[in-house]
Amino acid sequence: MAVIGLMLVGFVVGMGLGVADGDIGASLGDGFNLMVTLLLGWSMARELDPDRHGSATAAAVIAGAIWIVMGRSGLLATVAAIAAARILVRSTGRTLTNLDYAFLIGLAFFAGNSVPGWVAGLGLSFSLARDVRLPGSAPAPQRFVAFAVAAAATIGALWRFPSFDPAWSLFAILVVAVGIAAGLIARPSDPRSPMDNRTGPISGERLLSARRTLLVVAIFGALTGSAGVAGLAPLWAALLALPLVDLFPARGTRKLDDSPGDPDVDTTPTHDPMPDAARSFGDEPVHPNPAERSDQPPAD
Repeated sequence: MAVIGLMLVGFVVGMGLGVADGDIGASLGDGFNLMVTLLLGWSMARELDPDRHGSATAAAVIAGAIWIVMGRSGLLATVAAIAAARILVRSTGRTLTNLDYAFLIGLAFFAGNSVPGWVAGLGLSFSLARDVRLPGSAPAPQRFVAFAVAAAATIGALWRFPSFDPAWSLFAILVVAVGIAAGLIARPSDPRSPMDNRTGPISGERLLSARRTLLVVAIFGALTGSAGVAGLAPLWAALLALPLVDLFPARGTRKLDDSPGDPDVDTTPTHDPMPDAARSFGDEPVHPNPAERSDQPPAD
């Protein structure tokens, strides 16, 4: 896979930059951070644009560029943001379990140790509450888990009292300005990709909700300055990649079945050609041309 090659390149580049700065001890950490940043940018784009692999590859490259200019990204903050996207999109095709809830509460606590992570933790809390109102709604008690996640992120922030420098760099302003415009321009069509459990296609309403929520998370994270932008670099990279890939044909869609054809393009219909209303109560489908009905008497 292309992402694996990008990760290996990222590790080497991160190490090389660390050695060039004269800090050999930190070079391994830089290489690891850049490698995971590329993976998280790819993963975020796969959630926000499930029909196209190209956007994920572009997001990984953009995330790497932001890293090189602005420095290390917040890995836990981005993981919390990706978790929020997965909940809203419901790409797994299933509701959350108690074990998932426990993991998310712990993730919010540790991500809250940084300001971008605290913002992402609040976004994760919102996604849990919003999940109850979207198609295929989660159980109502999940709202209590949402409060617990918000509390955990806030306690984590208060525990460490993360400091931040609200200073802005020109590059950070450029990333935010273009990223907001890209997030507003990119409008998802009805997804063709199936959920992971193959029970049906991903919901377009859920995908739109995820994009809006993650855009708001990115904006609030950026209010803390350049450090907030760098902390959520993979998220900004995914937002920037969404309209960029519109310039190219859609490829890389996961298929709903194993039918032959181009392995990169999904040809599965996205809707039933016969309306559901035509099936109900034993009614026959409405024919666009009444003359084609088999029960019509022959014309004189």
